[in-house]
Amino acid sequence: NENDGHTKMNLADLRQKCLNIVPACAHHFVDVIKDNNIYYNKENMDVSLRSTYETEEYIANTILSNLNNKDNVWDFDVQKYKRVGEFELSDEQMQILDVVCKNNIAILNGFAGAGKTASTQGIINMLKDNMKTFRLFSPTGRAAKVLHENTNEQASTIHRGLGYIPPNQWTYNEWMKLHTDIVIVDEFSMVDIWLFKKLLDAIDFK
Repeated sequence: NENDGHTKMNLADLRQKCLNIVPACAHHFVDVIKDNNIYYNKENMDVSLRSTYETEEYIANTILSNLNNKDNVWDFDVQKYKRVGEFELSDEQMQILDVVCKNNIAILNGFAGAGKTASTQGIINMLKDNMKTFRLFSPTGRAAKVLHENTNEQASTIHRGLGYIPPNQWTYNEWMKLHTDIVIVDEFSMVDIWLFKKLLDAIDFK
């Protein structure tokens, strides 16, 4: 189920899968669900691996507790960055600059050709003009190369940016934070929850 991109499933669906795949062991189903490695919500009958559930819960709580940037709002004149090269951002595209100034976490999404790259460049121009540091990350090497080509700024994979040392060490983590004002992650839909947690660990939201 997780290999298909899901982090939970319905208990009845899981039981049916067990009946189909390992019918000889199906009578152990109830005992297995009670195992501490399994998370089961009796109210909605969701079931998942406990490690997956706890990782998602950590991500959600971290986002909620750090969403609003009430102590360090940037009062930048965002209208100065309406023009990006020969391209002029629309009012809708400009909103992300204001969101970045007022919040710790911002999401820029849209369909292909919606102007996300131009909006990202507008953010970068604003940060550079106001002496704010930033790091550009992508989940893959190819995506990092494209990000570099689009912005003409240094970009790296998330693993490299966080100083990943196989098999399970990270230079930047909950004890050693990234030294930067902003982290921009491109192609974020390709980031799984495990890497997302490592990224959140390394970001100093204060």
